[in-house]
Amino acid sequence: MNKDLDLSSLTALKFAGENLTEALEDHLVTNFFLAGEGIDLTYNDGANTLTVAAEVATSANLGVASFDATEFTVTAGAVTLAVIDGGTY
Repeated sequence: MNKDLDLSSLTALKFAGENLTEALEDHLVTNFFLAGEGIDLTYNDGANTLTVAAEVATSANLGVASFDATEFTVTAGAVTLAVIDGGTY
């Protein structure tokens, strides 16, 4: 197409009977925004919202975790303890 296309006065541009914006939105949600290990995606088409949530890490599930110590390093998601100290009880 070598001419400008001004769609500002149109309320909807349809492609195969579906609004083009809806088709693009659905394509992005199902093909571009893909959940991975430890990440959940929830799309609400009616509200037009995408919620991204991280799962809490367990021994069987990759996810997010927090540590309140400095005796460890994390490399590519693997936690390595530098010092093991039983502490005082």
